[in-house]
Amino acid sequence: MRRKRAETVLILCLAVSTFAFAFLWLAEKNSREDVKELAQAAALDAYTRFSAYLSHGDASEYWDGTASFHTFQQAYHLMAKGTNKEADSLICRGVSGYLIAEPAKSQAHMTDLVRMMKLLSEDAEDLNGHAQMLELRNALSYSE
Repeated sequence: MRRKRAETVLILCLAVSTFAFAFLWLAEKNSREDVKELAQAAALDAYTRFSAYLSHGDASEYWDGTASFHTFQQAYHLMAKGTNKEADSLICRGVSGYLIAEPAKSQAHMTDLVRMMKLLSEDAEDLNGHAQMLELRNALSYSE
């Protein structure tokens, strides 16, 4: 009788832990999707703002686009954390730094930035978009 009770308790504990694991796994999965959605929304807003800046030259559009790019960078960092895409996150951080610290240099590459953000607004993990980001970061690093 005692053994049967111990088996029942063990089975209940395993069932509860399995349900807890499943719940936590689903919560994490949904969290990653929420972060990806945030990254894409921020990329879309950055694309829109930088396009408007390119068309009209309004400085407020540049700074709004820079703020949206920074939001994209933060969200992408969370997405890339612990994956093989962490290097892309560092490149993104570098571009964000140039947008903030060296606006004149960054504005000279606005066409490239708009093209890149269009790709990333469609898919925050787009390989071509991140390849263009590497090229942009290198251009910003080596230009005067």
